Parts: sequence; C-alpha cells; structure tokens
Amino acid sequence: PATTWGTTSEQAELAGLFQTLAAFTRSRNIPAVIGEFTVTTGDGAYVRESASRVRWISGVSETALSYGMVPVLWDTGGDIRRSDGSLSTDLSAVTSELGL
Repeated sequence: PATTWGTTSEQAELAGLFQTLAAFTRSRNIPAVIGEFTVTTGDGAYVRESASRVRWISGVSETALSYGMVPVLWDTGGDIRRSDGSLSTDLSAVTSELGL
C-alpha cells in the first residue's frame, strides 16, 4: 500500500486510464459510473500522507467529471462523521478543490 501519491507520472497514469475508459464507453455509447473509490488514512506502517489523499480523491473526481463520468466516493466512516455529517479536513479540502 502506497503512503503517498501524486507524482507527474502517477497523475499521467491516472489520466491515461481514464482516457482509455472514456474511449471504450464512447465507442459503445454507454455511461460510466466510478463507484466506491477512496483512499483511507491507513494505519501502522502505512499511514497515508494527507496531501496525497486529497490529490488522489480530487484527481479521480476531477478526471471522471471531465469525461462526463459520475464519481461515487466511498467512506468507511473516517471522512464523513455519521453523527452530524461533518467532513474530515481532507474531504473538506477535496470539496473545496471541486467547488462543492
């Protein structure tokens, strides 16, 4: 499990994968839903860097939306508090970046 993400090559790989998916869905005239994606905070030896989590979630969301795809965030209870619906600092940063 990676603890950081967001190098130029990693971002290019993400963009290339979405480009491939977009070509596939366009050629078949079908929609795409990017379901249940996220990156957890990790634990033990694999605690993930906060900025990397924000880059990944924002990157997937922005790229999916740019191709007309629907991104669906999955939360294990760490980013959206069940008691009041408040967002973690990381998810708040993502929603700000996306203009939500």
